[in-house]
Amino acid sequence: MRNNELAEALYKYLNDDINSIYYCGEADEFCDFMKSDIKCAEAPDGYIVKDNQILIFEHFEFDCYKNNKKGSAARNEDARVARNFEECKPLGQQDFTLLQDKIDANSSLQYYLDNVISNFENHVKKIPRYIENLRLQGVLNEGMQVKVVFLIEDTSPLGAVVYNGVNMQGVVLSRYKQFLDFYQEHKEVNYILACSEVGNIRSCWLINYNSLDEYYKIIENYDDMTFIGFRPEVVGFAKLLSKK
Repeated sequence: MRNNELAEALYKYLNDDINSIYYCGEADEFCDFMKSDIKCAEAPDGYIVKDNQILIFEHFEFDCYKNNKKGSAARNEDARVARNFEECKPLGQQDFTLLQDKIDANSSLQYYLDNVISNFENHVKKIPRYIENLRLQGVLNEGMQVKVVFLIEDTSPLGAVVYNGVNMQGVVLSRYKQFLDFYQEHKEVNYILACSEVGNIRSCWLINYNSLDEYYKIIENYDDMTFIGFRPEVVGFAKLLSKK
């Protein structure tokens, strides 16, 4: 695979150190596909051809922060902090200075749900174009069976976390009833790879549309829990280096 966002996401969550996919129900067909090489592309992000079938990959990111026309508030804040750090220089006779800032944006469980649904719907609309692009490239031939997988990556800084009165836990799409209810209306997406990270713990869930009933058996009542809103602190320093 050449370097693109799909390849980076797959390597982040499925590599030599992290190679577990959690799932309920049936996963054999998807695992058979994954034994073949993924070809990275543009619109869609990638695909696998196996016998008379093609599995189309599309990757997108979302987070639990408020979104507007400029995108995620958390990403905008992160970009602002990065610009400030780049422009900061030591003052006076000092050869270094300490920098401190924070990601000042509002987050919530509702933003989490709204953002993933909005992104999902936008990418579903593009599926016919992905299929047509592969036809024009000669990859998708007449009579081939098309299947679609969305690799959905939660990029919330520090993760999307709730407190159930005893423990804190990360929110995952595979156990979120409201998201599963939404997914039931979109059978054109055969699989979801739901990837997330809380602290330094990464997880990857496979959700098979044909096995959705199994996921309803493990749902968590996230809406009845306390959402933990993070405003991450960012610390760094700038140092003048001698030219000698």
